[in-house]
Amino acid sequence: MILKERTIPLKIPYLEAMMRRNLQGSIKTTKMDEQLLKLWAGYHGECKLDRHISTIDNEELLILNDLCIPIGTTFFQIDSLILSRYLALILEVKNFSGIIDIGGEFEQMSRVIDGEKIGYSNPIEQAKRCKVHLNQWMKTRKLPMLPIDYLVVFTNTSSVLNSLGQNHKHKGKILKIERFVSEYLSLIKNYTIPHLTKKELKKISHFLIKSHTEFRPGPIEEEVINGVQCNSCLSFCMIRNKGSWFCPSCKTYDRHAHIQAIHDLLLLKGPSIGNRQAREFLGIESPKIIHHLLNSMELNVHGKGKGRTYSIPFPQLLQKPIGSIKPTQRF
Repeated sequence: MILKERTIPLKIPYLEAMMRRNLQGSIKTTKMDEQLLKLWAGYHGECKLDRHISTIDNEELLILNDLCIPIGTTFFQIDSLILSRYLALILEVKNFSGIIDIGGEFEQMSRVIDGEKIGYSNPIEQAKRCKVHLNQWMKTRKLPMLPIDYLVVFTNTSSVLNSLGQNHKHKGKILKIERFVSEYLSLIKNYTIPHLTKKELKKISHFLIKSHTEFRPGPIEEEVINGVQCNSCLSFCMIRNKGSWFCPSCKTYDRHAHIQAIHDLLLLKGPSIGNRQAREFLGIESPKIIHHLLNSMELNVHGKGKGRTYSIPFPQLLQKPIGSIKPTQRF
């Protein structure tokens, strides 16, 4: 049973809005494009694993995706957590192409792609830290304890994992996605003693969901491009005309062009906006038109009259991404 669904990371629509509203071709935009590529790759890799997990025939399993749990002054993140009365299994997901090496003297991960070798944090160490933090988190809250284990799953079928050798200490913890289900079924044979009742298991899962903290972008100080963008020619010159939006540049109409603009405004200058702020951003003088447009969208409404503000219901936004910029490079 999936208790916490996977959603598109909020950083993705946030960075896409930044790229739309910043000068194209700048160094900053190039860096954002690279970051977007990594985020999309990570998300799609995690979705691949979700499909494999869904084939496991065990209705008692509780699955929590994309957990971000505060601990002390920091956070720990878990891509996927599979809970049962016998075991808490942490899944660290990597969607890398190229030739992958893990280990060595400095316990590092490296990747060779297009002849270039790049170093990364060791995913085994990341999973181990999550295990320590989760164990500490449960103890601090005096929750019933159960064994915690982990697996690192590489989801890109084109990647090559160099052999770790029969005696390598990480053997059995790192695998390609094709072997996930068989390795999982083999792993759980080592955990045959139930440590929790069903009630205790649900208690832990609900505590985790309640403790989860979403990323919330703050308002940026730098100037952004105002206006409603045309989805055909990508210019920011659309004007309100006869209940729709008209682009003088390519002569197209779009009744819903304001939706992306308002989402961009909320993501970059929010978390909430008022009628006046929306008028200035969209280039509309009429408060009534803006009132109509804002209230026609699935936004949270706060207050009344001139003090009314609007904010994004984030889970709904993440389930229905808009205007996604498609990365041009591979990761």
